[in-house]
Amino acid sequence: MFEDLIEAFCGLEPQVSPGSRAGQRGRGLDEDEGAGSSLSVGQFVLCHWSDGLYYLGKIQRVSPPRQSCFVTFEDNSKFWVLWKDIQHAGVPGEEPRCSVCREAEPNPDSQSNQNNQILICGKCGIGFHQQCHVPAVEGSSVLSPWFCRRCVFALAVRKGGALKKGPISRALAAMKQVLPYHLDALDWDSQHRTNQQQCYCYCGGPGEWYLKMLQCFRCQQWFHEACTQSLQESMMFGDRFYLFLCSVCNKGSEYVRRLSLRWVDVVHLVLYNLSVSSKKKYFELDEIMTFVSANWDHLQLGKLSNTPPAERGQHLLDALNKYKSKFLCGKEIKKRKCIFRLRTRVPPNPPTKLFPERAQNDGGRGLKKGIFRNSASAERRKRKSKWLLEDAIPNNELSCSWTSNHHMANIFDFTLDELQSLKSSSSRTVSIDQDSTDASTSGSASTSASYHFR
Repeated sequence: MFEDLIEAFCGLEPQVSPGSRAGQRGRGLDEDEGAGSSLSVGQFVLCHWSDGLYYLGKIQRVSPPRQSCFVTFEDNSKFWVLWKDIQHAGVPGEEPRCSVCREAEPNPDSQSNQNNQILICGKCGIGFHQQCHVPAVEGSSVLSPWFCRRCVFALAVRKGGALKKGPISRALAAMKQVLPYHLDALDWDSQHRTNQQQCYCYCGGPGEWYLKMLQCFRCQQWFHEACTQSLQESMMFGDRFYLFLCSVCNKGSEYVRRLSLRWVDVVHLVLYNLSVSSKKKYFELDEIMTFVSANWDHLQLGKLSNTPPAERGQHLLDALNKYKSKFLCGKEIKKRKCIFRLRTRVPPNPPTKLFPERAQNDGGRGLKKGIFRNSASAERRKRKSKWLLEDAIPNNELSCSWTSNHHMANIFDFTLDELQSLKSSSSRTVSIDQDSTDASTSGSASTSASYHFR
């Protein structure tokens, strides 16, 4: 069980670096800068990955300028991980100290010292002032054991969705009412899919929009499948056919509704998932039909789910032959006519009918928060209308420290030559019709490179 991994991790005594810590900052995206003083070579840590899960690794190098560590994982893969995404254990016997403000005594500016005591997490052993923790811990008497935000997420997240029952599940639901960062402070790309800080979801960890993440209809932030508690079925890679409201925007529990799919969307989603999980570029029609049959219920097809098995193959073939802007048949390049691939290996787009409604919602929120917010939303929508191929390839500024052409080529099954040719043509505007998809991709290393402990 994952709880056993947490227990084993917390039982490891960390080696604290004797170097001085970096400058102290307030609560938000930069509050983990001081964590670098608690990280050292040879230390075992839990690393927050882009799938929302945590993986056990060992630090090989610490880089203060990059605010990251070079970590080796159990499967011998090695990656740079930002300090903000590293969970370490407290030092046994050390004087209780708040990991946020770095003070050993209650904050004198607090309303009452009785309501701002230093709490020690029952899992990782790290201390927090009641008012420094996010969300703030209310009351003078706190139940024991008490778990900090990070440990609650580490205990609750799962592939397919977080825990839905039990005390850890209830603690997670409470944590998700507040984000541990300022959403307005994130620097997004033109299509609002990646941000420079690599900060997503309730957990504030890294993420990849084109894998298993849900985008909130209101705030447009992306949320890991592993951190959500509203899904009835686990997600497919790149499946954005959901109407989702996060707990913060919905002021309570999450809301999710499955959107309808057309046959062209089904074929696109299936080919994308096959290409992500396989090194092949082309797939036989029989392979496509076998994948659809094996995942028929998992695809959540709505009205299409009533299609008789004998008719499914013809619907799939018709979509493959009709939408030539999406799918490439082998006969076009003098190969067999019964093999197909995606022309551009990106997930399918959800229905565009939702976007006008989203614009109205954004406008309403803008009026409440002032003219600046309204103008900012309008500018963001204006930028989103520019479907440029240059956004398909992440630049160095918006990619995290371990992003490389090799990793992106591995995820999308590009050859490096193809990837370079896409970059060379990035100045051209991509024409978008009603049934075409955009070519926006970004991200870091494949999440399959790390071992998942259960």
